[in-house]
Amino acid sequence: MKILMIVMCLVLGFFSGFLSLHYKSFPYKQVRYVKNIISPKNKVVTSLYKDRKSFFEEFRSKSDIVMIGDSITFRAEWGEVLPGVLVINRGIGGDTVKGVLNRFDSIKSTEASKAFIMIGVNDVINDHPVKEIYAQYSLLVNKLKESNITPYIQSTLYVGKSLYPLNKRIGQLNQKLKELSINEGVAYIDVNTKLAPNDLLGASFTSDDIHMNGRGYLLWKDMILPYVYE
Repeated sequence: MKILMIVMCLVLGFFSGFLSLHYKSFPYKQVRYVKNIISPKNKVVTSLYKDRKSFFEEFRSKSDIVMIGDSITFRAEWGEVLPGVLVINRGIGGDTVKGVLNRFDSIKSTEASKAFIMIGVNDVINDHPVKEIYAQYSLLVNKLKESNITPYIQSTLYVGKSLYPLNKRIGQLNQKLKELSINEGVAYIDVNTKLAPNDLLGASFTSDDIHMNGRGYLLWKDMILPYVYE
């Protein structure tokens, strides 16, 4: 079986190069097909996820603000981004909305008064329907409110040029998140207005078209700061 997987990957790599050169397009459907064979899209438990979830459950630290998300949140040193604020990082690389729901107790246990959420790009990458992502996101927002944690919905960050086909569905998700913020009476912070003004993550803010560098986090900080101190 392993040999078959290797052969399939080699064949896919050959045809990826061929299609990219001759048709100027990347065969996302084929890549996703093989990826889902090797790592099914419904599998949310990775080694990093399990270890981070366990860490959060064991330490159960308290904070005023909790940052919720995937690797984009996980990579920031939030104590440095927001000096003087008791803030805790509850981001896990590769996480999805479902993954956040599965570890909600470790978010609730922070007893934070505010939660800033940015999640959804991995759901889009894994072909989760926007309707499904929205339903899970809505559940997350309501669980936060029931736990006396005020949610702040941040737009799912657009990706850069090399991954631009994903942005159509990211845009659809963000439209639903705007509707969710109105329906639930919570703030919606559109970080894409500065980080991705042309519906593409700015090249000066990223080195891989999905994660942010220091300059990107500085702009993100500027956009959330009024809500941190309100």
